[in-house]
Parts: sequence; C-alpha cells; structure tokens
Amino acid sequence: MTTMGTPVGPLTKMYLSRCGYSDSQIDSWNSETRLLQDIGLAGDNAWDEFSRMHREFGVDLTGFEVDRYFPPELSWTNLAMSLLWRTELGNRLRNKYPPISLGLIECVLAAKKWEFR
Repeated sequence: MTTMGTPVGPLTKMYLSRCGYSDSQIDSWNSETRLLQDIGLAGDNAWDEFSRMHREFGVDLTGFEVDRYFPPELSWTNLAMSLLWRTELGNRLRNKYPPISLGLIECVLAAKKWEFR
C-alpha cells in the first residue's frame, strides 16, 4: 500500500517495530492503513500483537474482543479472504469486520486504554 495522507504516528511506529514489521513496511503505511483489510492481520497473530500492546505499552484491553475485529487464522473466512484477496468477494468478507486503523492504534497507545466499540 502506498502512502498518501498522515504518516504512521511515533507510538505506532515503535509498536509495529516491536511486533516485527520492517521499517520499509511501516513507511509504506499511513494512519488510514487497516490491520485486517490492508495488512492481512488475523487470528492468533492479531491476539499476539494486541497482547504485546498490553504487556509492553501498558494498554488496558478490557472490552477488546479480538473475534469481533479479526477472523480466526484457521477458518474458512480467513482462507477465502487470502485466496480471494483482490476480488469483490474477498473485500466483502474483510469488510464484515470493523476496521482498526493505524491511526486508531496511535490513539489507543496514547490513551493506554481500548475505548472503542
């Protein structure tokens, strides 16, 4: 995804780096980049990254339901999204989940609390 718009915030850059993303990946994203819909984050990987947010950044994740925002990694939905990534059906499957943008991640990291439903 090429960036146009607001760059990824400094807290989010640090967080993404600790999650193992390369500088070139992070630099190619912006505040509107979505974790599932654009990056393809799902299932246990999503939970691992949010657990890191809790452990290393002190974010209170009370009320955060990973299944609401991400399909399970080993699911037909995730497999279909992967196989049909650039098709209308793939888009419809991804859009069933509320998006979490990197801009939202910056807000969560700054507030140290998941406050979005």
